[in-house]
Amino acid sequence: MNGVTDHAVTVPFVVGGTAVPNTHYRLVNSSFVVTPGSADGRVVIQFLPGSAGRTLTLTLGTPSGATLGARRSVTITVQGQVGTQTRKVFVPLARR
Repeated sequence: MNGVTDHAVTVPFVVGGTAVPNTHYRLVNSSFVVTPGSADGRVVIQFLPGSAGRTLTLTLGTPSGATLGARRSVTITVQGQVGTQTRKVFVPLARR
């Protein structure tokens, strides 16, 4: 069953793409939480000068208390923004 969760689910991720850590961006954490009643989580990213046009690909790991649906990654293209931003990441969950 894909959809919202009835309990908090922590989703780890790794980052790839053309953006270089600590040169083009900084991350607060390497995981995020999907709260009860939700189907998405939020990742806090600090984009640094010179990051425009770069990409970050978040590849989702094995969540706690749920399994992932079909989509296992999301790509963010930096549009010239500089500063700290929160990006919503949809997580297709299948309940355990």
